[in-house]
Amino acid sequence: MVFKSDKNPGEILQVSAVFFIDPKSLKVQAMLWRHVFYSICKPVLGLESGFPLAIIQIVNYWLVKSEPFKYSWEEFLRDGRTYWDGVRNYQARNNLKSMRKGDQVLFYHSNKGLEVVGISEVIREYYQDPTTEDERWVVVDLKPVETLQSPVSLKQIKNDERLEGISLVRQSRLSVMQIEKKHFDVIVELGRKSL
Repeated sequence: MVFKSDKNPGEILQVSAVFFIDPKSLKVQAMLWRHVFYSICKPVLGLESGFPLAIIQIVNYWLVKSEPFKYSWEEFLRDGRTYWDGVRNYQARNNLKSMRKGDQVLFYHSNKGLEVVGISEVIREYYQDPTTEDERWVVVDLKPVETLQSPVSLKQIKNDERLEGISLVRQSRLSVMQIEKKHFDVIVELGRKSL
């Protein structure tokens, strides 16, 4: 279930699971759960009794790189989904492990093109990379969500003050990286503008 917070209309929260428990048997110590229940869950779900223990998933934002002559956005669109394999860098591997279902992922053409071309979404969290027997390496499953009208070039990204400090520039050799929501939003805004 996905809904917006009344107090923060711009914030979208996704409830992955809600369990209804007798309030007398549950001692809530975290103020977060009180906030979630009284200001979000209760008015949205119309609860009259019981206390929900909600697992809240905040969407995270990522960028993955692919050389278009190896696996392009167009191929991704034709496939409809794919597992993101071949990662052999520990930091990139750890980023894959941190991805959660529903996270949004920018698709970047590296080597040739050097531009963000689309938005994808994590649809399955990490599991053993099927292309190797080495248990250290993992994949996640992605599906394409949107093709950007105007690919956003690395040059644009470097020249836009709003994207100062973006990990794509700071960690240029990393193939899977987390990015801030504000940077994700700027790139999507640029990509949705027609030339």
